[in-house]
Amino acid sequence: MLTYSSQDQTCCGLGTPGSVPFATWHNYTIAYDAVNNVVSRYYNGNLVNESVNNYDLVAGDRFRIGGPNAPDWNFDDGFEGRIDDLVFYDRALSEAQIQTLLAGGTPEFPILPTVDTYTVASQDSSDITASFTIPDGQPSGAYIYSQLAEAALDIPDLRSVAQDPLILIHFDEPIAGNGTLYAYPEKESFCSSCPTLVDDFAGKAVEFDGTGTSYGWNSVTATGPFAMSAWIYPTHGDNSSRGIIGSVANGFPTLYITADDKLGFAFHDGTAWNSDYTPGGTIPRNQWSQVGVTYDAAGHFQTYLNGQPVGDDALIEGLTVNFAASIGFVGNIGGSHQPFQGRMDNVVIYDNLLSPAQMATLHGTEDLSLHLHYTLDEPPGSNVFLDSAGIYGDASCTNCPVMGIRGAVNRAAYFDGDQINGIANAPDHWRNDYYATKWTAAFWLKAEYGRVLENKSVVLPFRIWTNRTEYGRDCCVPDFGNGNEWPAPDPAEWAHVVISYDQDDPSTGGIFINGQQIEAGGSILIRELFGPSPFRLGGSLKGYVDDVRLYNRAFSAADALELYETTRPALQYEFEEDATAVSFTDLSPNEYDGAIVNAIPGLAGRIGNGVEFNGGSYVDAGVAANI
Repeated sequence: MLTYSSQDQTCCGLGTPGSVPFATWHNYTIAYDAVNNVVSRYYNGNLVNESVNNYDLVAGDRFRIGGPNAPDWNFDDGFEGRIDDLVFYDRALSEAQIQTLLAGGTPEFPILPTVDTYTVASQDSSDITASFTIPDGQPSGAYIYSQLAEAALDIPDLRSVAQDPLILIHFDEPIAGNGTLYAYPEKESFCSSCPTLVDDFAGKAVEFDGTGTSYGWNSVTATGPFAMSAWIYPTHGDNSSRGIIGSVANGFPTLYITADDKLGFAFHDGTAWNSDYTPGGTIPRNQWSQVGVTYDAAGHFQTYLNGQPVGDDALIEGLTVNFAASIGFVGNIGGSHQPFQGRMDNVVIYDNLLSPAQMATLHGTEDLSLHLHYTLDEPPGSNVFLDSAGIYGDASCTNCPVMGIRGAVNRAAYFDGDQINGIANAPDHWRNDYYATKWTAAFWLKAEYGRVLENKSVVLPFRIWTNRTEYGRDCCVPDFGNGNEWPAPDPAEWAHVVISYDQDDPSTGGIFINGQQIEAGGSILIRELFGPSPFRLGGSLKGYVDDVRLYNRAFSAADALELYETTRPALQYEFEEDATAVSFTDLSPNEYDGAIVNAIPGLAGRIGNGVEFNGGSYVDAGVAANI
């Protein structure tokens, strides 16, 4: 396979005499693509030539390195000289991967070989097929390992409600002078005597005084399937029914609180207003609850309280919602219902049926202030990146990063220094001449240099970046033209970065790396976000990014530590140690290194090295049992 001609000093497909001189180190790499029978030859990392040939390695054949001549080996003599770093991979390497190898790095293999099978537990197929095609349309079963199977296994990282909402009002922006409040995606809501926006558990919430203030929106049709949901904090003191969302006068399906604190539902069936749905559950006063309703367009309704089904549609089963474009309201539905009194947040309407599991997911959202969340778990070749928060919007790219790389949290994106993800459809409250006065950005990072997240506003640029070319091992994190520097984490190690700002209390927040505050909020130059321009991810970044988040509230030190601890791995062995190793390094922050007991390290693995167990061997991780 690899031969050298000492007569004319050539090898590796280089036919010019003297092209591979004596007493000089050279690298020769040969790669074989078994699918297309293409043999590629590389000299010092550069492609020399390619040919079509059957070049399979056959099990049982002898394998020699630099050995002398033998009767059935068609060489003149054995090799005379030095050989170092002989490496075999069970796949063809690309030219870029070979150059990475020669530079002392380890080639990444995002797509793993199809040799194992994994069983995917039964799931609601709508949760899976929204983003991935499951083999044979079956939501469960055993599949040959692939990026597809891995994506199915990673379902918890995806938003369970993959469809964009018809309307989402999260009340996190100031009300304009004309009473306009924006609803995602790109819909305006309106009010005449506007309720108050207040700080609450998820950024801002709206507070209704019970006198008739409400928000409305135009041109909504709900003759087909739909789902509605809202978080409510009722504070009324009497025993009257209170409207939550809908419109009696215009026939929009309605959710309300009954006089005895149950969740009620009513709708227009094309002939009359129908309120025969049997109310259910008990809605407490002075605490947050999540309410919702679904409709399948075939006469079946279901209300939900805190993610659980309540009520009964037996009296109206078979009746269908029937009306055209209408005006809906939040906080005052009219008729015999009193206006809502209390606080409300995250009112959302979908023009499709959500499953019980999806409705439970809406209730299970841990932090409604999370407005952007890119897990970056997409498979290789993806050019759209899902916003799991469902507010800011999916990101897209043309010159895309490499996806499917092992990351700090499942998979990550690798930027080579010349790739940008454009986040074009930012919600209005982040970009219409509005300063976000409370915010938190968080992400996992393993990078040499470049901008992680930026907003290229001509008024107030915002960047989170790292620059080791100019500043050595220092890291310029947020930059508003004044170049602030902080110690950067090791570029070879994953680090969790949190940057938080609170205009009302600058001492809150600051910069946190791996859960530890390195700069207090009052001692750094961090400003409000100004959003007339979309955000960008990965501008001129050289390195890895994972689990990018943007919150519409400031983080405390406890918040930063909790996010770090809930996203980091608790134990991580990659088994890349060589054959002389006596222990395996735990790459997680816990550092639970494991002693090798009779196992064999340094053997070829699926990616890099692996370890072999013989039935009586093991790795003793000791106090890792604490996790």
